[in-house]
Amino acid sequence: MHQFGAAPLLLAVILLFPPCVPAQVTLSFDNDLEGFTATTGGIEHAAQGGGSIMMTSKNGWGGNTGELRLQDNQPFRTEFERALPNDGTLSFDVTILAPDYDPADAPHWFEFVLNANSELDGWGVNVIVSPGFDFSTLQADGSQTRTISFQLAHFNSYQNLPTSNWANIHIGTNTDPNIVGNDDPGGSVIVTYIDNFRIDGTPLPPGVVLTFDSDTEGFIAQGAGASVEQSPLGGGGMKITGPGGYLINAAVLDLPTGTDLGNEFETALLNGGYLCFDVSIYQNDQIFVDPTVDSSPNWFELIVSTNTDNGNDTNVIRDGLYSLSEHEWPLTSDPVTFPVRLPISGTVRADSDNIIHGSPGSTSPQILIGLNNQGTVIQSTSVHLDNFTIRALTPLVRPKIEEILHTEGEVILTWSDEIEGATYMVQWSETMFPTEWTTLVTRWSEKTFQDVSFLLGPTGFYRVIRE
Repeated sequence: MHQFGAAPLLLAVILLFPPCVPAQVTLSFDNDLEGFTATTGGIEHAAQGGGSIMMTSKNGWGGNTGELRLQDNQPFRTEFERALPNDGTLSFDVTILAPDYDPADAPHWFEFVLNANSELDGWGVNVIVSPGFDFSTLQADGSQTRTISFQLAHFNSYQNLPTSNWANIHIGTNTDPNIVGNDDPGGSVIVTYIDNFRIDGTPLPPGVVLTFDSDTEGFIAQGAGASVEQSPLGGGGMKITGPGGYLINAAVLDLPTGTDLGNEFETALLNGGYLCFDVSIYQNDQIFVDPTVDSSPNWFELIVSTNTDNGNDTNVIRDGLYSLSEHEWPLTSDPVTFPVRLPISGTVRADSDNIIHGSPGSTSPQILIGLNNQGTVIQSTSVHLDNFTIRALTPLVRPKIEEILHTEGEVILTWSDEIEGATYMVQWSETMFPTEWTTLVTRWSEKTFQDVSFLLGPTGFYRVIRE
């Protein structure tokens, strides 16, 4: 374990778990890069802190500066694969040194960017985290160290890591384009030192779990011809029955605010999370239109959707992961059982990427389970659900806007707010509904923005616009 200068300040995102024996592998970089290599920037071994990675990247966007090739570090990859089912934690220490930066540097943003890529899964999503460096005291401090930590689920990637021949973790920075840094003529002006790159497989808290041991735990039938009942099969579960064809609302669960389940769902919408459950399908539960002929439906699917009173609902989620095709009838085993694991997000637009959606703040959210099959073949069908779990993630420490927007005489107006992904634009006008706004600050101007917030200033209006 290495430290630079003063004791590092741990960000609030650090996770607290019940006592257990953690699965943990740490890359300390005592003697080499341990599988890290440069991509678009510089990755070198450094003696700082007893051994670390010195990463140099361009000011502005440098989100893919270097990568850790998991196939080149098998112990780390093995532990990473063990940690994935638990949504384990990836963490590392990052240090900046005063000599690497100009005394006038006061960047509005200084962020770390991580992403995942593998042979079978392709690219994941960018995870952007703010370490919280304080450049106003950097020269006096000499150095600053922060710990970045987040759960693997934020990657939303690596579904097929065990069978991928290669997989990488990409790391880089995203900083104010106007930062001077070390003023290298080549433009590689951002210098950071990375140490104690750690994967921890300690499981997340279990969330809220419905086991259906004695009842349906609040699920009720709603759609025409549907029924919901507790079933003793498999040690206890919930049996949903409906007519053949398409029925989106066979079973409905209310998630009222103030309850454990409602609170967990609300937190999952805010922080990200998962909806997980097991599905079992029994051959004898299926009643066919004509059992004397080959009764093999072309499709047999489960539907998951949400309903809230403030929009951004999931419309329909269907996926081959939890559907049966004509090639799997009659069932190869009785029952056929498989897990369903769907991400929950209140920040991603509905009807994309098989994600459960809903807007935080709803007073009466619902989750609906539906059935969809070939009605010309199936007259009536049943599925069994168990271990219905809603689990929220620990939030990332999001970047913040802290901009001096406009100076008029002695008046300096400052806006401060947390944002998702740090993509925004700030504009000003003398009136609230002008024909044209004056743009003061733009990050990633190629993005499509929408209005979010207004702020009244001393001589006009400011608006913060997010992607």
